[in-house]
Amino acid sequence: MTAAAPDHGRDTIDELAARVQRWIALDELLFETLGQWVRTVPEPIWKRVFATWCNRLAGHAELWRGRLPTYQGRVGADELAARRVAETAAWIEPVRRALAGAGAGDTASKVAALRDATLPSLAAAVDEHRAAIDAPLDGPTARILDLVAADLAAFRAEL
Repeated sequence: MTAAAPDHGRDTIDELAARVQRWIALDELLFETLGQWVRTVPEPIWKRVFATWCNRLAGHAELWRGRLPTYQGRVGADELAARRVAETAAWIEPVRRALAGAGAGDTASKVAALRDATLPSLAAAVDEHRAAIDAPLDGPTARILDLVAADLAAFRAEL
């Protein structure tokens, strides 16, 4: 008989689902916000930057949807899903507020909100998520996190 291996603080399937749901919500929020900004900023260069990032964010959301665990037939699945929706809304609220505040301003305030608040928060969330997985065991999630981290760094460089 062998001893059970320690989990080293790695995510359970429910915790993975919660993180994935948060990423989907964040990507959708950023997609919608940047899409609105494309229509309102006067500078063509920023229209292009924001539009390009809308496409990348939509791609990220699609990748995350592929990682979202499903609970067909699981007792309590509906209650768990409802709790995750509420937790996700609370988790993304600071980002929503920062983007909403910048949305009323000029292009410089929009860029500053992304560069100085939103992107660093997302980079920290990537690092936190990466620490909560076992990359060799959960390669698909690790690869998505690698892509998201690289894209966030590229986005920050463009700003």
